Amino acid sequence: MEQPIFEFNKAIIDATADLVCSYKPQAAYYHAYGAEDQLASTIDYIRTQYPDIPVILDSKRGDIGSTASQYAIEAFERYQADAVTVNPYMGIDTIEPFSSYADKGTVVLCRTSNPGAAAIQNLSVQQAD
Repeated sequence: MEQPIFEFNKAIIDATADLVCSYKPQAAYYHAYGAEDQLASTIDYIRTQYPDIPVILDSKRGDIGSTASQYAIEAFERYQADAVTVNPYMGIDTIEPFSSYADKGTVVLCRTSNPGAAAIQNLSVQQAD
């Protein structure tokens, strides 16, 4: 079975392993093409060939507690990521399933650099009386 995304990633990983502090594959690019097996292969390759380099699964998950629990299982048990990005917009219970993995990292999205983000992130809101 051909795995062109994994082969591309492998070449980049091998060429940069002595230069990076971590790798952060973006899950959406794999999910969009049904290439979850290549995401798993990429993470497994990093973990076996370069075990000192952490993998941050960039998925920006943020959903109700029961669904967040499934996303945590996906990130930490299925893919064996060292950390995952999460979006806390729906509340602290969207983060708790991830942070319950004491040996894993949870990177909480709090501010982004994309130009359109300012419309929400810089919004000044006053509570009505």
